[in-house]
Amino acid sequence: MSGIRGYFNGMTLMLALFSVLLVGLLSWQWQQPMIIGGVKQQDLPVEAGAKDRSRESPVQPFIAPPLTSFNEITERPLFTEGRLPPEKPAEEVAVKIPVTPLRLSLEGVVITPQSRIAVITDLQTNELLRLAEGMSHSDWKVTKVEKDTVTITRGKQETILALQPEEEPAVGREPKLKLPYHAPKRRPPPIIPGR
Repeated sequence: MSGIRGYFNGMTLMLALFSVLLVGLLSWQWQQPMIIGGVKQQDLPVEAGAKDRSRESPVQPFIAPPLTSFNEITERPLFTEGRLPPEKPAEEVAVKIPVTPLRLSLEGVVITPQSRIAVITDLQTNELLRLAEGMSHSDWKVTKVEKDTVTITRGKQETILALQPEEEPAVGREPKLKLPYHAPKRRPPPIIPGR
C-alpha cells in the first residue's frame, strides 16, 4: 500500500514541476518580440502614419456621424421596391362620441348583510336592471347604495337617484299596483290531434 502511495506522491510532484515549467515557458515566449520570416518585429520598417498612431492613445472614442449624412438612406430606403420613401400616415382626427344623457329611474333598493343592490329602470330601453355596488351600466358605475338613494358616477360626473314616493290612493278606491316588470304573454300549448 505504501508503494502505491509513494508512486502517486512522486507523480504529483512531477506534474507540479511540469506545470510550473510550462507556465514559465509561456510567459517567456509572450514577452519575446515576434519574429516574422527570421526578422524581429522591431526591425521592420515603420510606416509614416504608424509613428503618429503609436503616440496617440490606443482607444479612440466613438463619434457618431451627423444625421444629415444619412439623408440618402431616409429619402431613398434601401429595402423598399423602387427605393421610394413610405407614405406619411394620415392624421387621425379624434371623433367625439356623443354622450347619451342618463335616463334612469330608481325602482327599489335591496340591502342585505352581504350586498347592497339597486333596482333601476333604464328609461331608454325600458330594461329593469339589478346593479350591486361597484357594477356598471353604459359606462355609469353604481358607487353607493343607501336605503332611499343610489349614487351613480361616470368619470367626475356624479348623479344621485332617489326613490319616488308612491302616490297615496284616494279614499274609497283600491290602490293601483305599480309593477316595474311586465311578464311576457305566454301562448297556450299547441293542440296535438289524436291525444
